[in-house]
Amino acid sequence: MRWLVVLLVACSAAPAATRTAAPPPVEAVSPPAAITCADAAVILRGKVTDERTAGPMKEEAIAKSCLHDKWSAEIVDCIGGTANAYACLDKLEQAQRAALRERLERWNDAFPDEVLDDAEDKVVDEDHLDYVDCAKAVGDPSQYAPVVTLKGEERDLSRALRKNHILALCEDWSTEARRCFEQQTAPERCRTLLEPDQKQALFDRIAEVDALMAKIAAAKAPACKKVVEVHYADAHWKGKLGAMKPGEKKKIIVESRKKMGESCTTDKWNASVRGCIVLGGGDACFVAAGMSAYTWGFPPTGIAIKTGIPECDAYADALRALVSCTQIPRQAAQTMLDAYQQTASALANLPAAQRTAAANSCQQADSAIRQSARSLGCTI
Repeated sequence: MRWLVVLLVACSAAPAATRTAAPPPVEAVSPPAAITCADAAVILRGKVTDERTAGPMKEEAIAKSCLHDKWSAEIVDCIGGTANAYACLDKLEQAQRAALRERLERWNDAFPDEVLDDAEDKVVDEDHLDYVDCAKAVGDPSQYAPVVTLKGEERDLSRALRKNHILALCEDWSTEARRCFEQQTAPERCRTLLEPDQKQALFDRIAEVDALMAKIAAAKAPACKKVVEVHYADAHWKGKLGAMKPGEKKKIIVESRKKMGESCTTDKWNASVRGCIVLGGGDACFVAAGMSAYTWGFPPTGIAIKTGIPECDAYADALRALVSCTQIPRQAAQTMLDAYQQTASALANLPAAQRTAAANSCQQADSAIRQSARSLGCTI
């Protein structure tokens, strides 16, 4: 039995904290197709002799591992976006690999006439653990020279900002360098394993964070009102929501500012985060504070953009309901909503000839989301 689950991937691998995704061209836009664990299972299943029984059972084993062992959005996205999908499993944590290995072995025991291919053999090989995930490899960013001497919330913010930058850079580091940092070896010694341009990029990013933190420490903590004024200043809305009538756009701007002000006050954004936003830290400030960079986009994801396509607007409503469903990881649901929000204004701009196709695609996505939610005990 195939599992239809609601684990998503944004779009692409999670963006670096300071990167802003360009909106898709109107003529090419389509509703975001979330890659689910069910999709990943179909891709990873490979060839089986018994398509009727062994095939679906293998898919179920893989989907269960993906869902219950909480494979990251990055891994699921990788599986859906590369020709060598099994290579993406190198990024699994050791416990996740072990769980997948056990399920594949149980499946193979139940269907002994089926044969695991070479790629799958690597998964069941316990010694195939060479990959070093950047999330582990960066170690403690506060210990990278110059060592962070800040205290309290400023130290936390500095570490988070450094980590976001280093994670983006780490993707190009060698396995040897990653392992050095992972083992908590002196960061300065590990830097000698980087290429010259990698060393310079690391130096520049850390210097950038330290300069921002010095400005935050020297400035008076801004009020939430100031945070809203800076982030949602009129100038930042230029080029945004261009297809909307001026009155509709103005209403959304007012709602966006109100929503951010309420969140900043109610959720008690700390002084360092507020200073980071006001002093030009950009989306990295939100990410460092544990928020999505797109949550406070233009407009924020909590504000609906009506596309004029009923099926797409219904799909958006389903995604917003999904965020409140406790049976589903909030981050996963929020990522799906963020991805949709980025395309909503373009959907509203579609010419008549393309709106029917978009409506059909949204209707299918809406149906899949609701069915997946029900399978996990969530009614939306």
